[in-house]
Amino acid sequence: MKFRDALEKYKDLFDIMNDPNHPLCFRAKLPNGESKGETLLRVLNYLSDFIAHNSVNNIAVSCHGGIIQYLHMLNTNEFKHIKNGFCYSLSTEQIHELNNKIVAIMN
Repeated sequence: MKFRDALEKYKDLFDIMNDPNHPLCFRAKLPNGESKGETLLRVLNYLSDFIAHNSVNNIAVSCHGGIIQYLHMLNTNEFKHIKNGFCYSLSTEQIHELNNKIVAIMN
C-alpha cells in the first residue's frame, strides 16, 4: 500500500497519532506496526544504556525524522513535522526524564 493510500484509509488513526494531547497518541498504531510509545521505549532504553556506559552530558540524535519527531513530541507535547537528517540534542537528564515518562505512559 502506498503511503498516500494509507493516509486516506487510516485518517482517523493518523489524527490520533499526531495529537500529543490524545490519550492514545503513543499507543495507537497501524496494523502490524509499532506505536510511537513502543518505538520510544526502544530508542530511550538504548540511549539510557549508552549513557550508563559512557561519560557524556548531552547526546545529539540524528536519524529518521519520525524518531526525532516522537522525541520532540514527548519532550514538548507538541506535534512538529521533522525531516530526515535533522539533529536533536538531549541532555542525559532529559533522556532519563523522557524514558520515565514513556514507561509511565505505556504501563
